[in-house]
Amino acid sequence: MNGGWFMKGKRLRSFAAAALSLGLAAAMVPGMVAGPEPAAAADQSQWRMVWNDEFNGANGSAPDGSKWNLIHAGGGFGNNELQYYTNRRDNSYLENGNLVIKAQKEEFGGHAYTSAKLTSQNKGDWKYGRFEIRAKLPYGRSVWPAFWMMPTDSVYGIWPKSGEIDIMENRGDQMNKVSGTIHYGNDWPNNVWSGADYLLPEGQSFADDYHTFAVEWEEREIRWYVDGLLYSTKRDWFTPGAAFPAPFDQRFYMQLNLAIGGPGTPFTGWQNPDDSVLPQRMYIDYVRVYERIGQDTGGEHVTADYAAGVTKLSASQAKIYIRPVTAARYVDVHYTVNNGIQQNLRMANRNGTWETTVSGLKAGDKIRYWFTYEKNGPQYDSPQYTYTQS
Repeated sequence: MNGGWFMKGKRLRSFAAAALSLGLAAAMVPGMVAGPEPAAAADQSQWRMVWNDEFNGANGSAPDGSKWNLIHAGGGFGNNELQYYTNRRDNSYLENGNLVIKAQKEEFGGHAYTSAKLTSQNKGDWKYGRFEIRAKLPYGRSVWPAFWMMPTDSVYGIWPKSGEIDIMENRGDQMNKVSGTIHYGNDWPNNVWSGADYLLPEGQSFADDYHTFAVEWEEREIRWYVDGLLYSTKRDWFTPGAAFPAPFDQRFYMQLNLAIGGPGTPFTGWQNPDDSVLPQRMYIDYVRVYERIGQDTGGEHVTADYAAGVTKLSASQAKIYIRPVTAARYVDVHYTVNNGIQQNLRMANRNGTWETTVSGLKAGDKIRYWFTYEKNGPQYDSPQYTYTQS
């Protein structure tokens, strides 16, 4: 998807031009990216699951409101999309261990189609990790399912300067292909994107069966997978006025949606929808989030009480932070560096986020840390976490 306004046209034209100039169109083969990188297997043994939704609620029930926001809005979303996203069970519901997102032909809110969009903003926000979905995709002209991430805080400014990570996008009349992309750089029309496609073998369709789509996002590298096979790696991006790896060094949240493109929507081919195939359903078996084992370089830990983690500030400094859900009167942090002398400090409250800076670090130093925090009177201790300075 695209968090900016009226950008898919430039993206589509640029993608085609880049492919032709590099001779990549002829290089697209099943199980491969449209480019020189061969598919390789993912090593999932290095990741620990820290968040998930298996969608195992009662048939017909709503998605878990503690994990997801249901968008209720229309307006084209910057791409001249035709659907109105609703929070009704007509468009999103649980069924037989799946989340179902249904797009249908229906007059609603001044739009000719309805569908659903879920976000995890302020309920599941992370900096770095592995983000994975298992899903069976819908099909049809102008049908546009996506699993993607947007910045929680937009630290570097409006789209695309604070970044966008598209984990999986599909065009419904090209059912053997999915795309993975990052957006970044200067304001439109000088924005930048970088992406790749994954193709199924001839005759197969992402609508026929379930497939897994994942991204592994680390400090200086982002990798894309389909069914455990690596097909794209990115190590180069930028944003104005900030050092690499900005903008992909801040918290992002997940989005799941099923859009309907129209004659003004470049990604779906500037076409009218094929109403004869509607309604269409996207079936999502699970969504899972992982952090790397023994190499925590800033992944956020989210609990019912708080979100906490460590942010690298420089080669020699890192910031420990905690953001309580309920306003706290005080928070203390306890930490060691390389199992040295334990430090116990009252943290500084900066607009609801409590922070402490650790200095004198070098690459490979390990911080072990935990918190003591007040919540509605009583005092609580958090689990212990670790962070390794990169």
